[in-house]
Amino acid sequence: MTRLPSESSSSKSLSESSLGQSGEHDVRSTEIETSEIEPPTPDAAPEDEILTFPCTFSQRRLWFIYQLEGPNAVYNLQQNLQLKGDIDVAALQAALDEIVQRHEILRTTFTVIDEEPFQVVTDEIEIKLSLIDYRALSIEDREQKCQQLVHQNRSQPFDLARGPLLRVSLDQR
Repeated sequence: MTRLPSESSSSKSLSESSLGQSGEHDVRSTEIETSEIEPPTPDAAPEDEILTFPCTFSQRRLWFIYQLEGPNAVYNLQQNLQLKGDIDVAALQAALDEIVQRHEILRTTFTVIDEEPFQVVTDEIEIKLSLIDYRALSIEDREQKCQQLVHQNRSQPFDLARGPLLRVSLDQR
C-alpha cells in the first residue's frame, strides 16, 4: 500500500508543472518526482500484511448483535443450486478459489481495535469445497439427507472473528 502525496503538495506540484511557459500542456512536466512522494507511514501495510478498515453502519449493527447474543444464524443467507451432468470437482474448487481471491468481502473477518469493530481483509483464506456423496442411498434417503444438511447449514452460525464466512458443499445424488 503506497500513500499518494498529500493534497497540498499534490496540487502545488501539478499546478506549477503542468503548463509550459506558453500556457500549453507540456507532456514532460506531468511526471512527479519521486522525492515529492511522502514515504509510507507505519500505519500503511505492505501488500502481504493484513489490512483493516472501519466497519460500515450495517456491519457495526450486526457485530453489536453478535456480541450481545453470541453466535447466531439468523442473518445467514443460503443459496442452493442444482447442477446436472458431470462436474469437474477440481475445476469447481479452482473457480471458487478465484472468486474468493477476486472479492475481498469473501476474505473478510471482524475484530475489535480500541473497543471499535473493524473489518480484517486477509490476502488468502481457504474455502474448502466439501463433497458429500449420497449416490449409494435410495432416492428417498437422498432427499431426506439433503434436507437435513440444508437445515444443518442454515442453522450453523459463522465465527465472525475467525472466518471463513462462506461455506460451500457439493452434494452428489
